[in-house]
Amino acid sequence: MQRSPYTPGEVTTFLPGRETHMRRLRSQMQHVADEGAFIARPRVYVGSRGVGKTSLLRYAQKVARERGLATVWITAGDAGLLPVLSAELQRLTRTWHSSAAQEIAALVRNLEFSLSIPGLGVSSGPGQRPTSVEAPGQALEALIGATASALHKKGGGLAIFIDELQAADRIALKALA
Repeated sequence: MQRSPYTPGEVTTFLPGRETHMRRLRSQMQHVADEGAFIARPRVYVGSRGVGKTSLLRYAQKVARERGLATVWITAGDAGLLPVLSAELQRLTRTWHSSAAQEIAALVRNLEFSLSIPGLGVSSGPGQRPTSVEAPGQALEALIGATASALHKKGGGLAIFIDELQAADRIALKALA
């Protein structure tokens, strides 16, 4: 039993006062699941430490999974956000045996190579240089688009959750925007 729903770092299922947010999240996840629609307006929850932002995101992740969506969870600030996001998307598709998985792996390499150009310390393996180099934002858009498209063809969708977004590096925030 949790001491308080407002304990920083604790995840709770009791989210008092969040009914409007929860209803909106359920509606959005259902819309993605039913229509295969892209939600063009990301949700960003801002508040003091311990008020339940992470718990609300975990609730949204649970709702997404219940509706058959693949989910990716990242905590920003632990490492460079774009390399972590690309690794999580590649992990999600690793078990696929299709041309989509090969395309996503190539897009991950392109994003990693794009990130190594500004000197962020991310490097591609030998012989993995992509045929074209895109800006990190373009590479990320292509990677997320290909992953979501492949999931849509399989009858699913994709939801990405980023906790502690304020701790993300500037290049990642610009690419996400």
